Amino acid sequence: MISTRLSRLDPYILVLIFLTIFGFVLRIYDLGQQSLWYDEGYSINAALAMLDKGAPILPSGWFYSHGILNTGFIAASMGMFGETEFAARLPSVIFGTLTIPLVFFFAQKIGGKRTALIAAFLVTFLAIEIAWSRQARMYQQLQFFYILSLYLFYLFTQKRNNRLLALTIISTICAALSHTYGFSLILVYAAYLLLANIRNIRKYINKDLFKRKQTIIFLLCAVILLIIGQVCFHVFSSAWGIKMNYFSEYTDYLTEILPVILYLGAVGIVIMFKRDAKTSLLLLLALAIPFYFICFHVKMLAFRYLYLITPILFIYFAYTVTYICDTLAHSLRKHAGGTAKTTNSALQKSWLSPALTVLIVGLSLYGAGFSFLPQSDHWLELTAPQPDFKLAYSFINDNFEEGDIVIDTWPAVGSFYMEQEPDFWLAFDIAGTDGQYCVDGYEQYINISCIEDAGDLETIVNASPRGWLVIDGLASYRLPQDTKDFIQENMTYYEEGSRAIMAGTIQVYGWPNQSAVSEETQ
Repeated sequence: MISTRLSRLDPYILVLIFLTIFGFVLRIYDLGQQSLWYDEGYSINAALAMLDKGAPILPSGWFYSHGILNTGFIAASMGMFGETEFAARLPSVIFGTLTIPLVFFFAQKIGGKRTALIAAFLVTFLAIEIAWSRQARMYQQLQFFYILSLYLFYLFTQKRNNRLLALTIISTICAALSHTYGFSLILVYAAYLLLANIRNIRKYINKDLFKRKQTIIFLLCAVILLIIGQVCFHVFSSAWGIKMNYFSEYTDYLTEILPVILYLGAVGIVIMFKRDAKTSLLLLLALAIPFYFICFHVKMLAFRYLYLITPILFIYFAYTVTYICDTLAHSLRKHAGGTAKTTNSALQKSWLSPALTVLIVGLSLYGAGFSFLPQSDHWLELTAPQPDFKLAYSFINDNFEEGDIVIDTWPAVGSFYMEQEPDFWLAFDIAGTDGQYCVDGYEQYINISCIEDAGDLETIVNASPRGWLVIDGLASYRLPQDTKDFIQENMTYYEEGSRAIMAGTIQVYGWPNQSAVSEETQ
């Protein structure tokens, strides 16, 4: 009976079902094996605080508002499935899997089923999509709600339906509460409504405009979101107060990992503008506005910030591929001299499918490529190092003795893996933006004492008979040279707990203070 029903389904829907199921397998396979990385530690600690206190209030008393909706999802997952890496990452797996059919249906509305299938294929198998769907962070959730909001807004502009308006508002709120970049949707909507109706602007700016309930509701919600964004997250004042220029770094990154998608996607912008200017305008604004802020008004360079807009590139790319194949099929039909529908259909079957296959498979030769087999470890990007913290802390747990102290460069991760919380934070500028992470001598996430220079480190080591230090490559790069010299000259390096890999180096040091030990034995 099930096979009969499946046989009646549209072949494209059958393929979509396969992609969604296989995409889920790729995302959930051995989900808890790979070590947490830095930012996952922040999200998990906030989620544990939410489980404990009902709100993401960290031990320092700081309210962790960043990605608060994501914190809630992680807390709910850990409450149901335990305080594990698997449970913390499960929400991203779910949103990553749901993004596959979401992109399909959005692309189908824009460019048809073949365009939709190509875009969904990319979401399913591109390595960066799989990797970010396996992290206990908000980026996959943000991507999902960002694309969902655009899709619902697109449908609303077509149908002017109150239900679609309500769903658009709800989804936009979810995007904004997933990450501050979600607030850029308000600017996308406003710019689209203005530019798409520029010829009739006088007609829209009159008394009748404000008699429409939809307009009043939309404007009211937009204003409320703008106020919330500014008051609670300082989104706009902080953005305009920052002047950077990372344009070349971000474009170089996209060129490196998605060269074919980027270039053919750019062609797709032009093609879509000729065929459907308003739709292309909406996608272009959704691409360009957050990209502008990321390049010029965000202090830290982080390639993961581009993740919310990659499905838009996929849709443009798929649109181009479909256009090329349709044009090729039409040209071949004309040269063949056939005019019957059967001739056209035969050419479609003979040439279109191979052409699509060659173009898409050719993409795998460049950049990040595809991932067709389940794997435990996934590499993210250069600005998101992934040291093997699990190895380092397991080594310390196995060799820890009563009275030992632990100095950590990433205590948010250490507090998750260690049987007891780290004692001190070896302070450094985490983001490389002169940020203040030590408040009144205490680290702002775990609320442990800060070691702010080599003198403090020497004092702590001399006062403690035994101890451990966990230091990763990023911290080592940003720590002062005299601090690194003290570590090298006064501590023992443990290779068993250390690991040097492309994704990120982790080192474990330890010391017995021989003078203190001698005094105790006398």
